[in-house]
Amino acid sequence: MKTTVNERILILIKSLKMNKNSFGNATGIQPQTLHHIVGGRLGKPSYEVIEKILETFPDISSEWLIMGEGEMNKSKVVLQNVGNIDSEREWIKRLDELIQIIHRQSMALEKLGKTEVSGYPTCQVLDFVPKYFEQMTA
Repeated sequence: MKTTVNERILILIKSLKMNKNSFGNATGIQPQTLHHIVGGRLGKPSYEVIEKILETFPDISSEWLIMGEGEMNKSKVVLQNVGNIDSEREWIKRLDELIQIIHRQSMALEKLGKTEVSGYPTCQVLDFVPKYFEQMTA
């Protein structure tokens, strides 16, 4: 059964281990607007609301959020397709995509005032990823 955009926003809030208030604060969506989307009237979110969500959480797939298609997280899609890579050029392209996603996530976390990811400073996480993939491909 396909979910509505309202349900997907609720799924996103829960997957981020947030409540509606903290989600609204993080995205800049007014509490009343968010309530109309995921609480009371279940109105459709505006372009501005979708844009704020995607800007705040850059790993969220716009296709998933808007249409309900594909995976919620872009990084999961990049990692799922790794087994089908034949050439070194394709590896580099996928690694670059993943590094860009991680960088955007780090920037979003810093905007939210979060300086750690799983207990590690965000700058250390960004430094670690390219080194890790270099070791894997060596």
